[in-house]
Amino acid sequence: IPNFVPEADTCQSGYYCVTTPESHAGHCCPHKCPLGTQVDTQYSCTPGGVERILGNLTLTQRPCPSDTHYCHYVAGDSFSQAICCKRPCNSMAPEALYINGECVPRGQLNSACQTHDQCGAAEGMECKDGQCICSDGFKPHLDAISNPIHNPSQTCTKDCAKDMLSRDTACFARTQLGGQCFVQEQCPANSGCYRGRCMCRCGYKQASNGKCVEIPPPTTQAPPQVIPQVPGLPTGKNLFSLFNDFLNGGGGGTVMAG
Repeated sequence: IPNFVPEADTCQSGYYCVTTPESHAGHCCPHKCPLGTQVDTQYSCTPGGVERILGNLTLTQRPCPSDTHYCHYVAGDSFSQAICCKRPCNSMAPEALYINGECVPRGQLNSACQTHDQCGAAEGMECKDGQCICSDGFKPHLDAISNPIHNPSQTCTKDCAKDMLSRDTACFARTQLGGQCFVQEQCPANSGCYRGRCMCRCGYKQASNGKCVEIPPPTTQAPPQVIPQVPGLPTGKNLFSLFNDFLNGGGGGTVMAG
């Protein structure tokens, strides 16, 4: 877990402390970023940034910006570091891909390229004759918003048989309720893929024909009213009748108004 506690050790700026479980003393090791880039100390990987007091000055380290920098985390049993490193390529720039020590453009389907890595990280595409094309066994990915002229496809997908589903670089067969699944589209109507099995969605149940049918709503009819009975009292009379019987000695007379 990265140690975000300010001044957690006595190492100078740009270093972090590495110790062993058997000793309270450690060694100060320099912060290093991958790819040979430099640590940018004006930014912090602590959420929200941190404030450091230097004499009478309060220095604020802003959060590490994701477009030009990235947070590099390294942790072990007795040490941790979280440093803000500068990206070799700006992630928002056209040349955002870092390959062989230089920044090159990311390639889409039919765009110019120099290496396979430019073409969608070489998943279903390859660079041939300076252009990104679909690899053997793949075809342009088409969906509801794709248009050959106004919005052409930019990626490739696995070319599967007619009764198979194509997802990324694999083909999946449709399955029945209770069968194994990897994506939702494999399952029948009104069902979904839950923990690797096709099961009916909430509000549905499996019918005898193997399909998911909607569970009917509960009835709104109120149950019949149950009047509690008092032992020793006659049944079938309301409270007013019982009160009349009580005042008239149980003779069934009627109370007359005075």
